[in-house]
Amino acid sequence: MFFARVFFALTVSLCTTLTTQAMSRQPLPVTVSYAVGAHTGAPVIYTLTVNGSVLHPPGIASFGAARVPPVGSGAIVAYVPRLSAPNTTKIDIKVEWTEIWSGQRYQAETLLNTEQYPWFEDEMRMNITFEQNGGLIIRLDSEELWEEIVERKSSGPLTLDDYIIAFDTCAPRLDGPSFSEAEVREQLNQIWAADIERLEANRDSPLPPARCSGFGE
Repeated sequence: MFFARVFFALTVSLCTTLTTQAMSRQPLPVTVSYAVGAHTGAPVIYTLTVNGSVLHPPGIASFGAARVPPVGSGAIVAYVPRLSAPNTTKIDIKVEWTEIWSGQRYQAETLLNTEQYPWFEDEMRMNITFEQNGGLIIRLDSEELWEEIVERKSSGPLTLDDYIIAFDTCAPRLDGPSFSEAEVREQLNQIWAADIERLEANRDSPLPPARCSGFGE
């Protein structure tokens, strides 16, 4: 019995040590901060997934596409696990969205490599802009802008030159029929703080010429 107890204790100790060492070898999570924008006349319901983790329940992007920086909300910060080796420096981004007024559904996915943007270190700051007909642009702070942010300096009003385009696509429509107005309304009713009256009021807001056809380019 004595030797059994000793063997058990040694086994537990060894397992604890190996588990601790394994955890210490795990890469630290990556910090992702993002803000979204869309044209007021072309709002969308979107879901953002990074490295397999859904960062937020479905949200609404309904303004801010014409602003600099091109966002329509405050930044949301999340911590996500890194991909397995040898892709620990890459971030798998998947965006799914539905145009509220057309019911058209789109999806886009890309891999961003943090090694290409070393000024962020362990954080990736994204501005995600939705355009009509499946247009999607992901912009990042330029190295110069990031240095100013870190040093709390300012060289004047922000312009698009302060950002770099990391991803730009005209996403294809998803297979299957578009959502009906009733189906879109049901989704909106499930989103906390969705201001449907405000969306309706801006429904006929002018839109810039569409870059995308809606069928993928």
